[in-house]
Amino acid sequence: MAEDFKAIRREWDHLQALRATRDGEMQQIADVFMPRKSFICTPQPGLLRPRMVTTSKPIECLNRSAAMLVGYLVDPTRPNILPNVSRGLVAAGRNTELDSESRDYLTDTGWTVHDRMMLAQSKFFASLARVALEMVGFGTGVLWTGRKRGFGPIYAARPLRNCWIGEDEEQVVDTLFYRWTMPAWKAVQRYPEARKIDKLAKLADDEKTQQAPVTLVHAVKPRVGGEAGAFKDRKPWASVVIAPDFDGAVLEVDGFDSFPFAVPRLGVEEGSAYGTGLAWRALPTALVLNDLQGSVERGVAGRVEPAMFAPSRFLSKPLDRRRGAVNYYDESGLGFQNLKDAIQYLQQGGDVGIGVDYMKMLAADLEEVFLTDWMKLRENGNVTAEEIIERRNLRIRSMVAYVPSVDRDLMGVTADRTLEAMVAEDQLPSPPDQLSGVDVDWEYAGPLAIAQQQGQVDAIRQLLGVAQIAANMDPESVDVLALDEGLRAVAEAVAAPAGVLRSRQATDERRAARREAQQAEQEAQVAATTAAAARDGAQAVNSLSQAENNSGDQGRMAA
Repeated sequence: MAEDFKAIRREWDHLQALRATRDGEMQQIADVFMPRKSFICTPQPGLLRPRMVTTSKPIECLNRSAAMLVGYLVDPTRPNILPNVSRGLVAAGRNTELDSESRDYLTDTGWTVHDRMMLAQSKFFASLARVALEMVGFGTGVLWTGRKRGFGPIYAARPLRNCWIGEDEEQVVDTLFYRWTMPAWKAVQRYPEARKIDKLAKLADDEKTQQAPVTLVHAVKPRVGGEAGAFKDRKPWASVVIAPDFDGAVLEVDGFDSFPFAVPRLGVEEGSAYGTGLAWRALPTALVLNDLQGSVERGVAGRVEPAMFAPSRFLSKPLDRRRGAVNYYDESGLGFQNLKDAIQYLQQGGDVGIGVDYMKMLAADLEEVFLTDWMKLRENGNVTAEEIIERRNLRIRSMVAYVPSVDRDLMGVTADRTLEAMVAEDQLPSPPDQLSGVDVDWEYAGPLAIAQQQGQVDAIRQLLGVAQIAANMDPESVDVLALDEGLRAVAEAVAAPAGVLRSRQATDERRAARREAQQAEQEAQVAATTAAAARDGAQAVNSLSQAENNSGDQGRMAA
């Protein structure tokens, strides 16, 4: 245990040293874009007075940009990630052409995973909102996916400034240290091993110190020689909780079959494991806007409540400028002046209008950096349908380089962990034989993908028009079209609600039943036709016999 403690503490110190250069950057961003209880910025050496956050425009832009990112990532009404087994089938040496049962199973799995994520008790949406805020602000977010026994997957956002991450050789995050605090009495209650640490036990038992905060660190890192499905201390990812302020305090040793954290990043810089958010690029403009806001407010205050001057000889005490205040003065001290002439105002404040115009320009710059300028519609002039479509297509093409860059590290990893927790809770049916034991990948199918796929609807419509022309020339040419899958692609592209399309298996059964009914009807028609023919034949024979009998009778009568 002592060796584990020293190794974990050494690695944590190393990760802290690597991120030390970014801590100041994060603090500046947090001061301006994420103020909490106080609007006073962190003091800097050399400044005589602390800087204040004087405008909410940077905060508003950050929140809007994060909300827009969530809106492009997730649609609560339909699956945002879909399982893809193409690579797994190839790796397993199986046929990549799936049958109807396997296709339906994958579709149902996508909906099942989506439904579990959208449960209010899972806290996925609330956690995703926090992750998006930190991702846009700091460039990196942390989302934990765990398993609650009897319920299934649960989610929680971890504050980035309390997390330290490490990468493997392929620049994939595989190590994370998370720091938090807990009262001493609760730490001993939550982690029984803490009772074995004398100093910590005394701290928890003493009524005067039992509320003292104890710093805890949760370390998750690859375990050498770990095996999936093994006992907790031999799983591929080691999970260790320590109390770093108490020597040798290893409170819990556990393990995971997969990395439990999703760490999406924007603009990862060379030589750093952390991303760079939009807030860092907007920080210079936000700082100028804050300072200018203060100057404009002082100028406005100088115009509204200017400095006043009055002769000292006729006032018994300083002028009271409160509303309704009574001031006494000596009339003899006015001389030949009246009271209005004796009290003068000094207009000050400079040209406030220039400051206001410049602030508008800075605010527009902030909106461009955070990509929120697209949320505004034109306030004047007529907008044509062509322009609306062009703006929409431009926005979609621009977001393609923004959203999918974090999709795999966020939604894909989270889906893997969600599926793993659901399998452990027996919340998924057994897969068909064709999919059994096959690795699953996840492809993005969120609102941005839907918006891109809407262009496929026009393509399919044009294809059907050409196919109709070709069918007039050669009826067999339309056999090349898989109309069923084309209609399913259209339904997916237009985000058709669940239940609109029948499953492939139900469609096959419906067609089989229709073919059987048609065959039975044809057989009935053939039988009816045969019976009618037989009846008509019998009638003809009877008529012929009757005719012959009549002819014989007539011959005998003639003889």
